[in-house]
Amino acid sequence: AHRKVLVVGDPGSGKSTFLKRVAFQLCKEYTSGGPLPVRMEAAVFSGYIAQQHEKRRGPADPASPDWIPLFLGVQCDEKNRGLSAEYFRALLKSGGCQVLIDGLDETPDEPSRRRLARLIKEAAAAYDECRFVVTSRPEGKVPIEGFEEAPIGDLEPQAIQEFLAKLAKLLYPTEEIRARRFREELEGAVNGRREIRRMTRNPVMLTALAVLQHNNVKLPEKRVDLYGSILEWLSKQRAKPGRLPASECLLRLRELALEMQNHEGGRRRQVALSWAGEKLAKRLGGREAAERFLRAEQLDSGIVVSRGEEIAYWHLTFQECLAALEIAGWEDADQHELLLSGEAKVYRPEWLETVLL
Repeated sequence: AHRKVLVVGDPGSGKSTFLKRVAFQLCKEYTSGGPLPVRMEAAVFSGYIAQQHEKRRGPADPASPDWIPLFLGVQCDEKNRGLSAEYFRALLKSGGCQVLIDGLDETPDEPSRRRLARLIKEAAAAYDECRFVVTSRPEGKVPIEGFEEAPIGDLEPQAIQEFLAKLAKLLYPTEEIRARRFREELEGAVNGRREIRRMTRNPVMLTALAVLQHNNVKLPEKRVDLYGSILEWLSKQRAKPGRLPASECLLRLRELALEMQNHEGGRRRQVALSWAGEKLAKRLGGREAAERFLRAEQLDSGIVVSRGEEIAYWHLTFQECLAALEIAGWEDADQHELLLSGEAKVYRPEWLETVLL
């Protein structure tokens, strides 16, 4: 088996889910004496290195392997886990870790991706007894010397059928007739139109289609409409006194998504709650009110989620779709100014999915 692997897959193909499943399995093996799995999000890791460099802390070389134990130590300290950088440094040197890095393409820009790729390469050489698994989308992928690339393909028809059968059984565990009817209706909807059949080769879109079918929503034929339907459905799940109308909530989340996509330091996968509050302050009556809104949305719709003192969209695709919808509402001249003026964003890998949507 390869000890250094770069897993490459399209948006929604299951890279992060795959890595979490690997981590789960490795945790089981750890309890029996196996290496300790450590999973890191590339965007957070890259952001930590950038922040430390600004403060002139940590190794002078941004590609130093020692950034990994330092970052892991800080993460554990923040969560009161009692594991220090020194602990991880010794573990890495002895081959006692399995290093899992998710979303190389999600770092802010091309220079940061190349720096992180070089760091991973150096770390894999320095801690050569450890296994390394990295994930990335094809766009924004930076080859890492010595790493075997493993592409994630589309779902095959049999896999789609198995997924739908299992989903039906989970939804109706004690009602065999309803489970069969739901499965057959969904299979009919999936196979009835070529556009939908093409979308179901992607796990996230297949799941989204199944959710819409389960909630009696007409299945859309375009990706952006599919994501939009899911976001609209999520936003309507918890109407309650004092909460903004679902349509208004989505407008505010659209604005924030574009702010994160167009961050002056490059696209951000997650941001400080205070920063997000500042960006929405004018629309929501001040920063504190905006922060309350974002905290509430974590429970009300689940479109955004907490990351300690930071906030992120549940899936990067949600962020990209909402940013695309926000841009689509602009005048043509404003769209041109954003996407094509100066160093045209339309050609940057981190903007590709938003532009396509």
